[in-house]
Amino acid sequence: MYKIVTLALIICLIYGCASPQKCLDKGELDKAYTLSLKKVQQNKRIAFHQDLLNKALEAIIIQQSTKKQALLYTGTLAAKEESLFINQDLQKQINESQAYTNYAFTSTYKTLQEEAVYLQQSCAEEYFEKGRALLNEFSQSATKQVAQQAHQCLVKASNYGYAEKMEGLNTLVEETYELAELVYYVEVNNRFSPAYQADIDRIFQKIEQLDIPYTRIYYKNKPDSTPIDCTLQLNFSSFDIDYENECTTEFYQRQVEDGKREVVEDSTVTLEPIYKTIEAEVTRLREVKTAESIMQLTILPHSNNCLLQDRRFSSSTCSENTSEDTSGDCDAIEGCPVSSSTDSNCFIGCPSILLDSDGYMINNLIRQHYRKFTRYLKGDQKRKKGRGLWVNRR
Repeated sequence: MYKIVTLALIICLIYGCASPQKCLDKGELDKAYTLSLKKVQQNKRIAFHQDLLNKALEAIIIQQSTKKQALLYTGTLAAKEESLFINQDLQKQINESQAYTNYAFTSTYKTLQEEAVYLQQSCAEEYFEKGRALLNEFSQSATKQVAQQAHQCLVKASNYGYAEKMEGLNTLVEETYELAELVYYVEVNNRFSPAYQADIDRIFQKIEQLDIPYTRIYYKNKPDSTPIDCTLQLNFSSFDIDYENECTTEFYQRQVEDGKREVVEDSTVTLEPIYKTIEAEVTRLREVKTAESIMQLTILPHSNNCLLQDRRFSSSTCSENTSEDTSGDCDAIEGCPVSSSTDSNCFIGCPSILLDSDGYMINNLIRQHYRKFTRYLKGDQKRKKGRGLWVNRR
Protein backbone atom coordinates (compact mmCIF):
# COMPACT_ATOMS: atom_id res chain seq x y z
CA MET A 1 0.00 0.00 0.00
CA TYR A 2 2.85 2.35 0.86
CA LYS A 3 4.44 1.69 -2.54
CA ILE A 4 1.20 2.49 -4.36
CA VAL A 5 0.81 5.79 -2.52
CA THR A 6 4.45 6.66 -3.20
CA LEU A 7 4.08 5.83 -6.90
CA ALA A 8 0.95 7.98 -7.14
CA LEU A 9 2.80 10.86 -5.48
CA ILE A 10 5.71 10.53 -7.92
CA ILE A 11 3.32 10.52 -10.88
CA CYS A 12 1.65 13.65 -9.56
CA LEU A 13 5.03 15.36 -9.18
CA ILE A 14 6.11 14.33 -12.68
CA TYR A 15 2.94 15.42 -14.41
CA GLY A 16 2.42 18.27 -12.06
CA CYS A 17 -1.21 17.67 -10.91
CA ALA A 18 -1.51 21.47 -11.34
CA SER A 19 -4.85 23.06 -12.26
CA PRO A 20 -5.31 24.96 -15.55
CA GLN A 21 -5.81 28.14 -13.52
CA LYS A 22 -2.46 27.75 -11.72
CA CYS A 23 -0.69 27.05 -15.01
CA LEU A 24 -2.25 30.13 -16.56
CA ASP A 25 -1.25 32.27 -13.56
CA LYS A 26 2.34 30.99 -13.84
CA GLY A 27 2.49 31.76 -17.56
CA GLU A 28 2.59 28.08 -18.61
CA LEU A 29 0.26 28.76 -21.50
CA ASP A 30 0.55 25.53 -23.46
CA LYS A 31 0.00 23.48 -20.33
CA ALA A 32 -2.95 25.62 -19.29
CA TYR A 33 -4.44 25.21 -22.79
CA THR A 34 -3.98 21.42 -22.78
CA LEU A 35 -5.38 20.91 -19.29
CA SER A 36 -8.40 23.17 -19.76
CA LEU A 37 -9.22 21.54 -23.12
CA LYS A 38 -9.05 18.13 -21.48
CA LYS A 39 -11.32 19.26 -18.63
CA VAL A 40 -13.91 20.60 -21.07
CA GLN A 41 -13.80 17.40 -23.10
CA GLN A 42 -14.42 15.47 -19.86
CA ASN A 43 -17.44 17.70 -19.06
CA LYS A 44 -15.86 18.96 -15.85
CA ARG A 45 -17.04 22.46 -14.82
CA ILE A 46 -17.58 23.29 -18.47
CA ALA A 47 -18.26 27.02 -18.19
CA PHE A 48 -15.27 27.61 -15.89
CA HIS A 49 -12.83 25.65 -18.02
CA GLN A 50 -14.18 27.08 -21.28
CA ASP A 51 -13.30 30.50 -19.96
CA LEU A 52 -9.79 29.31 -19.05
CA LEU A 53 -9.46 27.70 -22.48
CA ASN A 54 -10.34 30.97 -24.20
CA LYS A 55 -7.89 32.93 -22.06
CA ALA A 56 -5.08 30.42 -22.58
CA LEU A 57 -5.57 30.26 -26.34
CA GLU A 58 -5.82 34.04 -26.67
CA ALA A 59 -2.57 34.43 -24.72
CA ILE A 60 -0.86 31.81 -26.90
CA ILE A 61 -1.97 33.56 -30.08
CA ILE A 62 -0.62 36.91 -28.84
CA GLN A 63 2.65 35.36 -27.67
CA GLN A 64 3.28 33.32 -30.82
CA SER A 65 2.18 36.11 -33.16
CA THR A 66 4.71 38.45 -31.54
CA LYS A 67 7.42 35.82 -32.00
CA LYS A 68 6.32 35.27 -35.59
CA GLN A 69 6.47 38.94 -36.45
CA ALA A 70 9.96 39.25 -34.94
CA LEU A 71 11.12 36.38 -37.13
CA LEU A 72 9.58 37.83 -40.27
CA TYR A 73 11.25 41.15 -39.58
CA THR A 74 14.64 39.49 -40.20
CA GLY A 75 13.57 38.63 -43.74
CA THR A 76 15.55 35.39 -43.93
CA LEU A 77 14.25 32.22 -45.52
CA ALA A 78 14.86 30.22 -42.34
CA ALA A 79 12.82 32.77 -40.36
CA LYS A 80 9.96 32.51 -42.84
CA GLU A 81 9.90 28.74 -42.49
CA GLU A 82 9.95 28.99 -38.69
CA SER A 83 7.08 31.49 -38.87
CA LEU A 84 5.16 29.05 -41.06
CA PHE A 85 5.62 26.29 -38.46
CA ILE A 86 4.30 28.63 -35.75
CA ASN A 87 1.36 29.53 -37.98
CA GLN A 88 0.49 25.88 -38.55
CA ASP A 89 0.68 25.08 -34.84
CA LEU A 90 -1.71 27.95 -34.05
CA GLN A 91 -4.13 26.75 -36.72
CA LYS A 92 -4.05 23.28 -35.21
CA GLN A 93 -4.82 24.56 -31.71
CA ILE A 94 -7.66 26.79 -32.88
CA ASN A 95 -9.13 24.00 -35.02
CA GLU A 96 -9.08 21.33 -32.32
CA SER A 97 -10.64 23.60 -29.70
CA GLN A 98 -13.11 25.64 -31.78
CA ALA A 99 -16.11 23.54 -30.71
CA TYR A 100 -15.33 24.40 -27.06
CA THR A 101 -14.50 28.08 -27.59
CA ASN A 102 -17.78 28.85 -29.37
CA TYR A 103 -15.79 29.58 -32.51
CA ALA A 104 -14.45 32.78 -30.93
CA PHE A 105 -11.23 32.57 -32.98
CA THR A 106 -12.76 31.97 -36.42
CA SER A 107 -11.52 35.33 -37.72
CA THR A 108 -8.01 34.66 -36.44
CA TYR A 109 -8.09 31.20 -38.02
CA LYS A 110 -8.95 32.63 -41.47
CA THR A 111 -6.19 35.23 -41.14
CA LEU A 112 -3.69 32.51 -40.29
CA GLN A 113 -4.79 30.48 -43.31
CA GLU A 114 -4.20 33.44 -45.61
CA GLU A 115 -0.85 34.13 -44.00
CA ALA A 116 0.15 30.46 -44.41
CA VAL A 117 -0.57 30.61 -48.15
CA TYR A 118 1.60 33.71 -48.47
CA LEU A 119 4.46 32.16 -46.48
CA GLN A 120 4.32 28.91 -48.42
CA GLN A 121 4.41 30.72 -51.76
CA SER A 122 7.21 32.99 -50.56
CA CYS A 123 9.33 30.08 -49.29
CA ALA A 124 8.72 28.09 -52.47
CA GLU A 125 9.78 31.02 -54.67
CA GLU A 126 12.92 31.67 -52.62
CA TYR A 127 13.96 28.03 -52.72
CA PHE A 128 13.28 27.98 -56.46
CA GLU A 129 15.46 31.03 -57.08
CA LYS A 130 18.17 29.71 -54.75
CA GLY A 131 18.14 26.37 -56.56
CA ARG A 132 18.49 28.03 -59.94
CA ALA A 133 21.33 30.21 -58.68
CA LEU A 134 23.18 27.13 -57.40
CA LEU A 135 22.54 25.42 -60.72
CA ASN A 136 24.22 28.32 -62.49
CA GLU A 137 27.13 28.02 -60.06
CA PHE A 138 27.38 24.32 -60.88
CA SER A 139 27.57 25.09 -64.60
CA GLN A 140 30.77 27.03 -63.86
CA SER A 141 32.40 24.75 -61.27
CA ALA A 142 31.03 21.29 -62.22
CA THR A 143 31.10 20.53 -58.48
CA LYS A 144 28.45 17.93 -57.79
CA GLN A 145 28.11 18.98 -54.17
CA VAL A 146 26.76 22.29 -55.49
CA ALA A 147 24.33 20.42 -57.74
CA GLN A 148 23.21 18.44 -54.71
CA GLN A 149 22.48 21.67 -52.85
CA ALA A 150 20.58 22.96 -55.90
CA HIS A 151 18.51 19.78 -56.01
CA GLN A 152 17.79 20.06 -52.29
CA CYS A 153 16.46 23.60 -52.74
CA LEU A 154 14.35 22.67 -55.76
CA VAL A 155 12.84 19.68 -53.94
CA LYS A 156 11.89 21.94 -51.03
CA ALA A 157 10.30 24.40 -53.47
CA SER A 158 8.33 21.54 -55.02
CA ASN A 159 7.22 20.25 -51.61
CA TYR A 160 5.36 23.49 -50.94
CA GLY A 161 2.93 22.58 -53.72
CA TYR A 162 3.24 25.52 -56.09
CA ALA A 163 5.14 23.81 -58.90
CA GLU A 164 2.64 24.97 -61.52
CA LYS A 165 3.52 28.60 -60.74
CA MET A 166 7.26 28.02 -61.17
CA GLU A 167 8.02 27.21 -64.78
CA GLY A 168 10.06 24.06 -65.30
CA LEU A 169 10.40 23.22 -61.60
CA ASN A 170 9.57 19.51 -61.89
CA THR A 171 11.90 19.13 -64.86
CA LEU A 172 14.69 20.90 -62.97
CA VAL A 173 14.23 18.57 -59.99
CA GLU A 174 14.84 15.57 -62.25
CA GLU A 175 17.72 17.17 -64.14
CA THR A 176 19.58 18.39 -61.07
CA TYR A 177 19.42 14.95 -59.46
CA GLU A 178 21.13 13.47 -62.49
CA LEU A 179 23.74 16.24 -62.47
CA ALA A 180 24.33 15.76 -58.74
CA GLU A 181 24.70 11.98 -58.92
CA LEU A 182 28.14 10.56 -58.17
CA VAL A 183 29.16 7.61 -60.33
CA TYR A 184 31.33 4.87 -58.82
CA TYR A 185 32.84 1.92 -60.66
CA VAL A 186 33.81 -1.08 -58.53
CA GLU A 187 36.41 -3.53 -59.79
CA VAL A 188 37.82 -6.58 -58.00
CA ASN A 189 41.36 -7.89 -57.84
CA ASN A 190 41.34 -11.43 -56.47
CA ARG A 191 44.58 -12.93 -57.71
CA PHE A 192 45.23 -14.91 -54.50
CA SER A 193 41.97 -16.89 -54.45
CA PRO A 194 40.55 -17.13 -58.00
CA ALA A 195 38.52 -20.21 -57.02
CA TYR A 196 36.20 -17.94 -55.03
CA GLN A 197 35.72 -15.27 -57.70
CA ALA A 198 32.20 -16.51 -58.47
CA ASP A 199 31.26 -16.19 -54.78
CA ILE A 200 32.66 -12.66 -54.64
CA ASP A 201 30.72 -11.67 -57.76
CA ARG A 202 27.49 -13.23 -56.46
CA ILE A 203 27.68 -11.25 -53.22
CA PHE A 204 29.15 -7.96 -54.45
CA GLN A 205 27.03 -7.52 -57.56
CA LYS A 206 24.13 -6.54 -55.25
CA ILE A 207 25.98 -3.29 -54.65
CA GLU A 208 24.46 -1.92 -57.87
CA GLN A 209 21.06 -1.89 -56.11
CA LEU A 210 22.43 -0.17 -53.01
CA ASP A 211 20.21 2.82 -52.15
CA ILE A 212 22.51 5.74 -51.38
CA PRO A 213 21.34 9.30 -52.17
CA TYR A 214 23.08 10.88 -55.16
CA THR A 215 25.10 7.75 -55.84
CA ARG A 216 25.09 5.30 -58.73
CA ILE A 217 27.36 2.25 -58.55
CA TYR A 218 28.52 -0.07 -61.33
CA TYR A 219 30.08 -3.42 -60.50
CA LYS A 220 32.61 -4.78 -63.01
CA ASN A 221 30.55 -3.65 -66.04
CA LYS A 222 32.10 -0.29 -66.78
CA PRO A 223 29.68 2.16 -68.44
CA ASP A 224 30.66 3.34 -71.92
CA SER A 225 29.03 6.76 -72.01
CA THR A 226 28.60 7.76 -68.35
CA PRO A 227 31.58 9.68 -66.88
CA ILE A 228 32.97 8.02 -63.75
CA ASP A 229 33.93 10.02 -60.68
CA CYS A 230 35.73 7.24 -58.78
CA THR A 231 37.06 3.78 -59.46
CA LEU A 232 36.89 1.68 -56.30
CA GLN A 233 39.44 -1.13 -56.49
CA LEU A 234 38.82 -4.01 -54.09
CA ASN A 235 42.00 -6.02 -53.55
CA PHE A 236 41.41 -9.30 -51.74
CA SER A 237 44.24 -10.93 -49.84
CA SER A 238 44.47 -14.71 -49.61
CA PHE A 239 41.86 -16.38 -47.42
CA ASP A 240 43.92 -17.75 -44.53
CA ILE A 241 42.48 -20.78 -42.75
CA ASP A 242 44.09 -22.14 -39.60
CA TYR A 243 43.34 -25.21 -37.51
CA GLU A 244 44.30 -25.72 -33.88
CA ASN A 245 43.32 -28.24 -31.25
CA GLU A 246 43.80 -28.76 -27.55
CA CYS A 247 43.58 -31.98 -25.54
CA THR A 248 42.69 -32.00 -21.86
CA THR A 249 43.14 -35.31 -20.03
CA GLU A 250 41.60 -35.83 -16.59
CA PHE A 251 42.32 -38.84 -14.36
CA TYR A 252 39.66 -39.92 -11.85
CA GLN A 253 40.05 -42.44 -9.02
CA ARG A 254 37.81 -43.43 -6.12
CA GLN A 255 37.03 -46.25 -3.69
CA VAL A 256 33.79 -48.19 -4.14
CA GLU A 257 32.25 -51.06 -2.18
CA ASP A 258 32.87 -54.47 -3.75
CA GLY A 259 30.97 -56.89 -1.53
CA LYS A 260 31.14 -57.81 2.13
CA ARG A 261 33.08 -60.27 4.32
CA GLU A 262 32.37 -61.99 7.63
CA VAL A 263 34.39 -60.92 10.63
CA VAL A 264 34.23 -63.06 13.83
CA GLU A 265 35.17 -61.37 17.06
CA ASP A 266 34.32 -62.72 20.52
CA SER A 267 31.98 -65.23 18.94
CA THR A 268 30.15 -62.38 17.20
CA VAL A 269 29.91 -62.42 13.41
CA THR A 270 29.66 -59.08 11.61
CA LEU A 271 29.73 -58.11 7.94
CA GLU A 272 32.26 -55.52 6.81
CA PRO A 273 32.34 -53.95 3.35
CA ILE A 274 35.14 -54.75 0.94
CA TYR A 275 36.44 -51.78 -1.10
CA LYS A 276 38.22 -51.63 -4.41
CA THR A 277 39.79 -48.79 -6.39
CA ILE A 278 38.22 -47.86 -9.74
CA GLU A 279 39.79 -45.52 -12.27
CA ALA A 280 38.73 -43.61 -15.35
CA GLU A 281 40.37 -41.30 -17.83
CA VAL A 282 38.50 -38.58 -19.73
CA THR A 283 40.06 -36.92 -22.77
CA ARG A 284 38.40 -33.79 -24.17
CA LEU A 285 39.38 -32.56 -27.61
CA ARG A 286 38.63 -28.91 -28.47
CA GLU A 287 39.07 -28.04 -32.13
CA VAL A 288 39.11 -24.47 -33.43
CA LYS A 289 39.13 -23.52 -37.10
CA THR A 290 39.67 -19.87 -37.97
CA ALA A 291 39.54 -17.97 -41.24
CA GLU A 292 40.81 -14.46 -41.88
CA SER A 293 40.99 -12.12 -44.82
CA ILE A 294 41.90 -8.52 -45.65
CA MET A 295 40.26 -6.44 -48.36
CA GLN A 296 42.06 -3.26 -49.37
CA LEU A 297 39.99 -0.47 -50.92
CA THR A 298 42.00 1.75 -53.25
CA ILE A 299 40.36 4.89 -54.64
CA LEU A 300 41.25 6.10 -58.13
CA PRO A 301 39.70 9.57 -58.62
CA HIS A 302 38.63 10.65 -62.10
CA SER A 303 37.14 14.01 -61.13
CA ASN A 304 37.31 16.55 -58.32
CA ASN A 305 33.98 15.14 -57.08
CA CYS A 306 35.63 11.95 -55.83
CA LEU A 307 35.98 12.46 -52.08
CA LEU A 308 36.32 8.84 -50.95
CA GLN A 309 39.52 7.67 -49.27
CA ASP A 310 41.45 4.40 -49.21
CA ARG A 311 40.34 1.95 -46.57
CA ARG A 312 41.42 -1.45 -45.22
CA PHE A 313 38.79 -3.99 -44.14
CA SER A 314 39.63 -6.98 -41.94
CA SER A 315 37.24 -9.88 -41.46
CA SER A 316 37.45 -13.09 -39.49
CA THR A 317 35.29 -16.05 -38.51
CA CYS A 318 35.76 -19.22 -36.52
CA SER A 319 34.20 -22.62 -35.93
CA GLU A 320 34.58 -24.74 -32.78
CA ASN A 321 33.86 -28.33 -31.88
CA THR A 322 34.39 -30.23 -28.64
CA SER A 323 34.43 -34.02 -28.36
CA GLU A 324 34.99 -36.32 -25.41
CA ASP A 325 36.37 -39.85 -25.00
CA THR A 326 36.20 -41.88 -21.78
CA SER A 327 38.16 -45.00 -20.86
CA GLY A 328 38.01 -47.09 -17.69
CA ASP A 329 35.12 -47.27 -15.24
CA CYS A 330 32.65 -44.44 -15.73
CA ASP A 331 31.56 -44.78 -12.09
CA ALA A 332 34.91 -43.29 -11.10
CA ILE A 333 33.96 -39.94 -12.68
CA GLU A 334 32.71 -38.00 -9.70
CA GLY A 335 33.86 -34.77 -8.13
CA CYS A 336 37.23 -33.30 -9.03
CA PRO A 337 39.83 -35.27 -11.00
CA VAL A 338 42.92 -36.57 -9.24
CA SER A 339 45.10 -35.02 -11.93
CA SER A 340 44.75 -33.30 -15.30
CA SER A 341 46.96 -32.18 -18.16
CA THR A 342 46.54 -30.04 -21.28
CA ASP A 343 48.43 -30.35 -24.55
CA SER A 344 48.22 -28.07 -27.56
CA ASN A 345 47.95 -29.50 -31.08
CA CYS A 346 47.88 -33.02 -29.69
CA PHE A 347 45.44 -34.40 -32.27
CA ILE A 348 47.02 -35.35 -35.59
CA GLY A 349 43.93 -36.81 -37.26
CA CYS A 350 41.53 -35.14 -39.69
CA PRO A 351 39.52 -32.17 -38.39
CA SER A 352 36.00 -32.97 -37.27
CA ILE A 353 33.30 -32.94 -39.93
CA LEU A 354 31.24 -30.88 -37.46
CA LEU A 355 33.49 -27.88 -38.13
CA ASP A 356 32.39 -25.45 -40.84
CA SER A 357 33.75 -26.20 -44.28
CA ASP A 358 36.37 -24.00 -45.93
CA GLY A 359 33.87 -22.81 -48.54
CA TYR A 360 31.26 -21.86 -45.93
CA MET A 361 33.79 -19.88 -43.88
CA ILE A 362 35.20 -18.07 -46.91
CA ASN A 363 31.69 -17.09 -48.02
CA ASN A 364 31.16 -15.74 -44.51
CA LEU A 365 34.31 -13.61 -44.88
CA ILE A 366 33.15 -12.29 -48.26
CA ARG A 367 29.77 -11.33 -46.78
CA GLN A 368 31.51 -9.56 -43.90
CA HIS A 369 33.66 -7.61 -46.36
CA TYR A 370 30.55 -6.63 -48.32
CA ARG A 371 28.68 -5.42 -45.20
CA LYS A 372 31.66 -3.38 -44.01
CA PHE A 373 32.21 -1.91 -47.47
CA THR A 374 28.57 -0.86 -47.87
CA ARG A 375 28.51 0.58 -44.34
CA TYR A 376 31.56 2.61 -45.26
CA LEU A 377 29.85 3.98 -48.38
CA LYS A 378 26.62 4.76 -46.52
CA GLY A 379 28.55 6.29 -43.64
CA ASP A 380 30.36 8.59 -46.04
CA GLN A 381 27.02 9.85 -47.35
CA LYS A 382 25.72 10.41 -43.79
CA ARG A 383 28.76 12.56 -43.05
CA LYS A 384 27.99 14.65 -46.12
CA LYS A 385 24.33 14.82 -45.12
CA GLY A 386 25.43 16.26 -41.79
CA ARG A 387 27.00 19.13 -43.74
CA GLY A 388 23.66 19.81 -45.41
CA LEU A 389 24.56 18.31 -48.79
CA TRP A 390 22.30 15.30 -48.94
CA VAL A 391 18.54 14.99 -49.16
CA ASN A 392 15.96 12.38 -50.06
CA ARG A 393 15.95 11.25 -53.62
CA ARG A 394 13.48 13.12 -55.83
